[in-house]
Amino acid sequence: MIVVTKLTDETVFSAEAQRRLREPRCRGMFKPIDAARRQLGLLSGGDDQGQCRLYCLVNLETKVIEDARFMAFGDLASHPIADALTELMREQELDKALSIKAEEIDKVLRDDTDSSFGMDNLDAYAFINSLQNELRENFPSVKLLPKPIEKEVYKRKREADWSGFDQRWFPLSLLKKISTIQKCIKSLINDKLKRQDIVWSIEGLHDDFQIVVKIDGVNAEEIPTLLRFMDEAVHEGIHPDLSVEEHQA
Repeated sequence: MIVVTKLTDETVFSAEAQRRLREPRCRGMFKPIDAARRQLGLLSGGDDQGQCRLYCLVNLETKVIEDARFMAFGDLASHPIADALTELMREQELDKALSIKAEEIDKVLRDDTDSSFGMDNLDAYAFINSLQNELRENFPSVKLLPKPIEKEVYKRKREADWSGFDQRWFPLSLLKKISTIQKCIKSLINDKLKRQDIVWSIEGLHDDFQIVVKIDGVNAEEIPTLLRFMDEAVHEGIHPDLSVEEHQA
């Protein structure tokens, strides 16, 4: 077994360290939205050598790190070291996680009890102390973000529950649906409202029923009324669940 004694391009890692270098278990990062969705605090920090940055999702009540990831940027040795450290921190109480010693990390990276990944060169682990101190200092400022309001995913009704309107509407292709809407609105504007100054176009049809319309050529004050007329026209002429909304640039 070749022991790591210096950090150079020729450094030979243990087989376990090489595996973690090629296929890290904990590489990645968390964003504030991830913490908000899981209702956990996002604790992050880096070391003063620029070797890596850790992202921890912490239960602020129990102070347990429920998940953790790392991004390494420095020496090759920092990648397997950070991967092992991050794995050891998961599901640990914060104080214990931030007190993990280099010897504990080295033990994970050994191939057997007699070999060592890098303890013969303590510089390989020097950034861990700085990283832990940064996380410790940052923790008091970690706040629980409000849970985001997730848009409900649209689900079409089961065919067995289709109404007569549904049976005529759902089987149409998207292009046919848009064509049908265009004819209905065109009839409204040209025949009923008898307006030739309105420039309009359908910008989208979402979730079967949400029609997005762009309107030009009229005063802004008229647009809400036109949208209401269009809404009523498609309700009566095509499907009562259709709705018309203005395109937002």
